[in-house]
Amino acid sequence: MIRQRIDAVTEINDSYLTEVCPPPISVKTETSNRCNYKCTFCALRTREKAGKEDMPWESLKHVMDITKAAGVKEWGCFYLGEATMASELLIDEIKYAKQIGFEYIFLTTNGSLLTKELASSVMEAGLDSLKFSINAADMAQFELVMQVKARNYAAAMDNLKTAYEVRNKNGFNTKIYASYIAFDGKQGEKMQRLLDTKVRPYADDVYALPLYSMGLRANEIEEATGYKPTHGNMGRLDESTGLPTRQGIPCWSVFKEAHVRIDRENGHPILSACCFGADARFDICDLMEYENFMDAWNHPKLQEIRGAHLRAIDDGPQALNGTMCEVCVAY
Repeated sequence: MIRQRIDAVTEINDSYLTEVCPPPISVKTETSNRCNYKCTFCALRTREKAGKEDMPWESLKHVMDITKAAGVKEWGCFYLGEATMASELLIDEIKYAKQIGFEYIFLTTNGSLLTKELASSVMEAGLDSLKFSINAADMAQFELVMQVKARNYAAAMDNLKTAYEVRNKNGFNTKIYASYIAFDGKQGEKMQRLLDTKVRPYADDVYALPLYSMGLRANEIEEATGYKPTHGNMGRLDESTGLPTRQGIPCWSVFKEAHVRIDRENGHPILSACCFGADARFDICDLMEYENFMDAWNHPKLQEIRGAHLRAIDDGPQALNGTMCEVCVAY
């Protein structure tokens, strides 16, 4: 099921290939901008200072209310930070999203903080999809790429198994998934062994992702990991071919999915144009100033960016020169 949902978001059909778009399929909101990892590939690394804030409840509730009223069907309890660091807020968020009628509520986590108690609470609250992000094949690679102690790696593996057991024992409806970065060569073989022994037995589905990156840090990431990151956001990989399922341009994230970060000064929810938009360079508007989400979703700034992406279909990446997207596609 998760593959179909991902593909439904990343496929830009004709009704969305326009500057003025229908409501996005889903919205991902930064429940917390904190994270207990320091992953070399993460857009959080572009921030000057590490996040210390959680989304205030009034901001979070406002975004849920206006996006649901606009017709958004899927609610993501995360964006860039690790939502489990704000566990009580996360539980309340899931309960409210379920209460007001979102059809699908989903969470991606690194898993290291998802204790048995928290897993039970988010499932009981109504979480539809719990996805673990598995991005290292062994403890050595984990410490190199995630820049934290390997005990977090062991905790995440244990918590995946525990979540699976909690779900089955209590009859919760939550689906458990995992995604992984598709490395090649020996590292790829190690990853597959890990997945076969410690991940697939406890997940309803497992799928592959390319190594993403903001273009600003492409060389740094390649030097640290030995792998070249992909530009843009091409969706999941087709495991049979090893190729992304979508093209990087036009980028589906400006047409099909909304992304909301925390304004660190006042806690307001900021609509970002980019799925990796960790800072103000990609900001569109302050959603606390909008009662009609569609006015924000079709803000002149977003229409301008979408227009550049549409021109890029015929003119190539140079159509994005001078826009905020240039940093991602040009490297």
